[in-house]
Amino acid sequence: MNKRYIRQIMLIIFTVLIISSNVYAGNRHLLHQVPELSNSLVTVGDVLHIGEDQIIAANGTRIDIYVDGQVVSSITDLTSNVTALITGDLTGNFRSELIIGTENSVVYIYQYQEGLWKRIDEHRYFWAPISRLLVNDITGNGWGDLVVMNSRGELFVFLSFQGELDIFWRSQTGNNVKMVELADLNGDGAAEIVLAHQSNQISVLSWHDSQLELMWENYPWGSVEGLMVGKINANQRYPEIMVTTSQGMFYSWQWSGVDYTITRRFAQTLEGKSLYLESIGLINFSKDQGLNLYRVNSDSLTKQWEVIGLKLVEIYQVNGRKLVKDSNSDYYWLDDFDINRVTVLLDGKLQNVTPEIIYIGGQTYLPLKETAKFLGWEVLGNRRLFITKNLDYIIIEPNNSGIIWNNLPVPVSVNMIRHGSRIYLSTDFFKILGYNVNFNPLTFELVYTPIRRIWF
Repeated sequence: MNKRYIRQIMLIIFTVLIISSNVYAGNRHLLHQVPELSNSLVTVGDVLHIGEDQIIAANGTRIDIYVDGQVVSSITDLTSNVTALITGDLTGNFRSELIIGTENSVVYIYQYQEGLWKRIDEHRYFWAPISRLLVNDITGNGWGDLVVMNSRGELFVFLSFQGELDIFWRSQTGNNVKMVELADLNGDGAAEIVLAHQSNQISVLSWHDSQLELMWENYPWGSVEGLMVGKINANQRYPEIMVTTSQGMFYSWQWSGVDYTITRRFAQTLEGKSLYLESIGLINFSKDQGLNLYRVNSDSLTKQWEVIGLKLVEIYQVNGRKLVKDSNSDYYWLDDFDINRVTVLLDGKLQNVTPEIIYIGGQTYLPLKETAKFLGWEVLGNRRLFITKNLDYIIIEPNNSGIIWNNLPVPVSVNMIRHGSRIYLSTDFFKILGYNVNFNPLTFELVYTPIRRIWF
C-alpha cells in the first residue's frame, strides 16, 4: 500500500516537473521591425489627449508623434539636437505636456493646444547636455515637479507651485549622480527622490517641512550597476528600492513605517542595465545574454523568459504592446506567441515536433543541431562546425569566414546567432541541405519543402 502511494506521489512530482519545465521553454517572441523609428530617441505618452498613448520620436531637432504607425503631428522649431524626452502633467490640468532636453543644455516644455504645439516654458543653464528627465509630484501638492540630470551627473530639481516651475535644489559639486528614480515610497502622496551617486552611495530625499531632506542612505557592497523602484508583489503596501552591484549582489529596501529596512540581500550577477516594470518584472539588458525577464524572489531571481539575437537596450510599453530598442537604435515590436501553436510541415506532411524559432525583422533563425538532425544530418563541433550526411559534409569556419563543401572552399557567410553553446542559423542556410524553409508569423506555419541542393 505504501509503495503504491509512493509511486503515485512520484508520478505527480514528475508531471509537475514536466509542466513547469515547459513553461519557460514555451515562451517565445516575434520581433517586428519598426523602420520609421530607426535612429530616434523615443518616449511614450498621451500628449495629444486622445485617451491612448502615442509614440514620441525625436531625430536631431525634429520630433514626430505617431499614432498607429503614422505621423500625426510634429515639432520642428528646435535649434539643438534632442537628448532627452518625457511626458507629464506640469500644469495641473490633468493633461500631459511634452518636456524636451537638448544638446545645448536647455529644457523646453510644450503643450498641445487646439491642434498646435505651443512652447509654454523653457529653462537654461544646466552646463551640459540633458541626459535624463523625470516628472512626479514631489511635494504632494497635486502639481507635477521636474527632475533634470545632465551628462555630467549633475541633478536639478524644479518644483511646481500653482503651475510655475522654479529651481529648488541641485546636487552638490563633487557628489555627482549615476542614476535617479522618483516614487512614493511611504504612501504619503509625495514622491521621494532615490539617488545612486558616483560614490556608490544610495540616498533618499523626501519633502519635509517645506524642504528636501536626506531621509536615508546606504552603501552597498560594490559599485552600483542598477537602481530600480517598484512593488514586487501586487499586494505590497509600499514599493521597494532595488540595487544591483559590481560585486554580484542584489539588495532591496522598503519603508517599514519608521525607517527603510533591508528586505532582500543575495548573490546575483546581472551584467548591463536593469530596470523594473511592475506590469512585467525585472528586466536585464545583458551584453552577452540578451534581454532577460526575472521574477524577484526572497533569496534569488528566477528567469521567466529571454530575447536573444539582438543587443537590446530599452523597452517601452505602448497600449499593451512592448516596443524595444537595440544598440543600433533600431526599434522592434516585441510580441508574445506560444511556440506550441506552430504547425510544422515536412514535404506537405504534418510533423509532431515543437520547434524553437527566433524571428527578427522578417528573418527566421532555427537551432542548427536540432534542425539538421530533423532533416537527416549530423552536426559536430562548436567553433568549427561539421555538418555531415553519408559521404557529404559541410564545414562552417570559425568567425563565420566561409564554408567548405566537400573540400571546396566557398566564400559565403552564414547568418548566425550564437547564444552560449547554442547556434542558430537563418533559414536560407538550409537550402544547402536540400530544403526551402519558410515561417509565416501570421499563421504560425513552419514549412520545409524539398528542393535541389544548391551547388556553388
